Amino acid sequence: MNNDVGKPIATYSLYTMLQSYLFPTAETTQIEIGAEWDKGIAWDNCLLTGNLTVDMQHQRIFALVSDLVRFCEEGSDTAKLSNTLGFLVKHTIEHFSDEEALQIEYKYPDHENHKQKHNEFKETIDELVQRFEKTGSSEELSRNVNKILVRWLVTHIQQEDKKISEHIRIVSAK
Repeated sequence: MNNDVGKPIATYSLYTMLQSYLFPTAETTQIEIGAEWDKGIAWDNCLLTGNLTVDMQHQRIFALVSDLVRFCEEGSDTAKLSNTLGFLVKHTIEHFSDEEALQIEYKYPDHENHKQKHNEFKETIDELVQRFEKTGSSEELSRNVNKILVRWLVTHIQQEDKKISEHIRIVSAK
């Protein structure tokens, strides 16, 4: 036994502890987002926020983005690309909804600003989907996924989602 959580159990503390064993990471590591991303995105544990549910959703989004880029490179048919893109959009929107509910539950003071960032990103994704539906170009889709989605996801998690998790940790500790 390497650790324990006393009663009453604070859910956030339990998840954080479990996460430290399931996904060990160095806290100071940062993903370099200045480099060109050309093969989708691989999850890096430096992106862990400390919230198990949010982190699992983030990892799923990363897997879907990488699948989409791989399908583009393989020259998959438009229907497969469209279905994968649709599933990615649906999962991302569900994640945003879950994350925003968590912010409300823990009275995150910058909730409205964070929600606005989500809404702006949804508009960007909608534009990306519309361009793909119009052109059907897997090359353009892959380029836009890497240029737009990957950069936004990494930056958003590193800069915004970690603030929310820290707020939840502080509130849960009280």
